[in-house]
Amino acid sequence: MTEALKILILEDSLYDAEEIVRRLGMDARFDCGFRLAMDKAAYLQALDDFCPSVILSDHSLPQFDSKEALHIARGLFPDIPFIIVTGTISEEFAIQMIKAGVDDYILKDRMTRLPAAIIASVKKHRVETEKRKLEREKEFDRNNLMALINNTNDLMWSVDLNFRLITSNAAFDRVIRNMTGTTIAKGADILTGKFRPEQLTRFRKYYERAFSGESFTEIEHTALPDNTWTEISYCPIHTGGSISGVACFSRDITQRKMMEKEIARAILKTQEQERNYLGRELHDNVNQLLAATKMLLSVAKYHAENIPELLVACQENIESAIQENRKIAHGLVVPDFKAKPFQEQLTDLSDKMLGRWDIRVTMDTSGLREELLSDELKLVIYRIAQEQLTNIIKHAEAGSVYLSLRTTPTEFNMIISDNGKGMKAGTKPEGIGLRNIRDRVTIFNGTADITTSPGRGFKMSITMPLTIRPCLNKPMP
Repeated sequence: MTEALKILILEDSLYDAEEIVRRLGMDARFDCGFRLAMDKAAYLQALDDFCPSVILSDHSLPQFDSKEALHIARGLFPDIPFIIVTGTISEEFAIQMIKAGVDDYILKDRMTRLPAAIIASVKKHRVETEKRKLEREKEFDRNNLMALINNTNDLMWSVDLNFRLITSNAAFDRVIRNMTGTTIAKGADILTGKFRPEQLTRFRKYYERAFSGESFTEIEHTALPDNTWTEISYCPIHTGGSISGVACFSRDITQRKMMEKEIARAILKTQEQERNYLGRELHDNVNQLLAATKMLLSVAKYHAENIPELLVACQENIESAIQENRKIAHGLVVPDFKAKPFQEQLTDLSDKMLGRWDIRVTMDTSGLREELLSDELKLVIYRIAQEQLTNIIKHAEAGSVYLSLRTTPTEFNMIISDNGKGMKAGTKPEGIGLRNIRDRVTIFNGTADITTSPGRGFKMSITMPLTIRPCLNKPMP
């Protein structure tokens, strides 16, 4: 034995109890502690405070016997080995006691077998205890898995090579019942005739693709009655080196599809607004300068005496047009965040835009973890900052601007505030620049909050979740 045993001896003969202790004490395999109980009261007390690892019980005691002692022990400690050590016992009774749960019985005139019986019983109970423990753990895992599977709205089911249902979760059964009026029993044909023929043909092809060894995902669209989108995954089940069926997983992606459409609309709206903005800039600035230059050249054609003066004016107009083109081009070029870090790009942007107007900039990026931002999100943030700084230059009459960027594990926050003239009470802050900003924020499922009042400046707070990504394979505006 590799550990000490606590042996409870239920015996009304002190001599027999001492003989048991002597025999076990002579065996080097044992390191035992003993407790003697000579009646029922002492036995119950010992079970309570001695906590034995083995019980050795005489069969007949005054007003008490081994059958009752076994019943008590099994009710309290079902895993403790129980061995009868008695003077005489009938074979019929011995069989009854073994069936009742006794591990072994030893006759007092043949006690040489007692050590081996104890070792065998202890090992047997340890194996059984470990087995029960593993079974409980497996049952817990099974119950936990079934709870997870059956407490989701996603559909899970599996099909064998004969198109028979192997298993399904509660969500699958519920949907099938709503569609057909009944559920599909385990072992029944999954391609029931209660579905439309085109559905049966399509799903048969899906199952056959999986039976051939292919794992894939299909998108199903049901226009009527409620315009739903479903994503269904098929994965072959491998058993013993061959395919025995297919496991299927289906989830409702209607909300995702609706979000994609909203994102598409927001992208198109933003692109259209920026085209309008670009057209106005070209018309109001560059085209006007070029038109004025053309007019000056026409004047020079008929007034040669004014040519030197007119050429200077033309040169100034062309230089201004070039500067306007550079400004527009700079606003359209996508920053390279790999060549220059995001924070440096924003610093350069604010310095170039506000520096020429003598507007002081304070930037706080101490709470920003740039690695949490995707390139798409960085570009949206850059464009929002660019748009708002333009608004400040055009409308705010500000002397200073505060720019703060920070991240948490789940979201990004940016604050742009100025000390300018603010907006009048009741004025709706919905110019084209602010609409562009709101549309960009919408693409990333974010929010844009504005705080302003006359003479108290203008503050914009942008919040966007870090887990949202544009769902469309389209370039960001």
